[in-house]
Amino acid sequence: MRHNAAIRYFILLLATAAIVLHGCSAPGSDADMDQTETDLPGENTAPVISPDQPDNADEELILTEDAKGRQFTREEWINGHLRTDFGFRKNPDPASLSDDKLFEYMNDAYTAAYGIFSMYYVCSDIMYGCQVFSSDMPMVEIDSLLYNNMHNPVFPTLEAWESYMRGILSDELTDELLSEKKFISHEGELWGVMGARGTDIRMKTVDYEVKDRSKDKIVYTAIVEIREDDLSAEIPDEVKTFDFTYSLTDDGWRWTKFYLYH
Repeated sequence: MRHNAAIRYFILLLATAAIVLHGCSAPGSDADMDQTETDLPGENTAPVISPDQPDNADEELILTEDAKGRQFTREEWINGHLRTDFGFRKNPDPASLSDDKLFEYMNDAYTAAYGIFSMYYVCSDIMYGCQVFSSDMPMVEIDSLLYNNMHNPVFPTLEAWESYMRGILSDELTDELLSEKKFISHEGELWGVMGARGTDIRMKTVDYEVKDRSKDKIVYTAIVEIREDDLSAEIPDEVKTFDFTYSLTDDGWRWTKFYLYH
């Protein structure tokens, strides 16, 4: 067991080194490594001024300094990691919005859901409150997985993270992600498995649209170009669409069908 843990720890260090060198901001789509943050719909590039604060959050909390001695506020963490304050503000009923306003709303809702899914399937390290991973961080092995304390300024506990998830995703989607055990509660704090994985660089998201809407369901679609051999080819080999469903549930509007396409 100790030998296996040492091997996994070494692999985690290698993965983290690559993350530090290349950055760990999630791409605009799980299937689009080249897509930049500004390509992801709904990105909030302006500072979050005064989002509604969770009961267990400190508005003035300062993050741990990074390697360059910079400090980050809670709002800066939200903008840099979640890329939208959608889950912290009071949002209108999307069924009452005009087409343009609905598209803007759905862009933000999609960005919020993608931010959650990316924590599990793209780069869990972005949940870590500090900016640089250190091998000196305390680790604990549970069920053959190595966990680090996330020191997260926005979600200090698993309960806070789960509450945020359930405000954006359906209970079914939330339970499915939680079952991955990427994040756990340990000693009353949020701990997670550090690491990242690659994405399918053949796929590039080129547009999003509201495909269908009713009083209790909205279908939001990503349009994706696929280039099999020449990634720089002007004409793609194939164009695909991926649909996501946003539904009115007993708890309010939630994503009931969401995934990272590949």
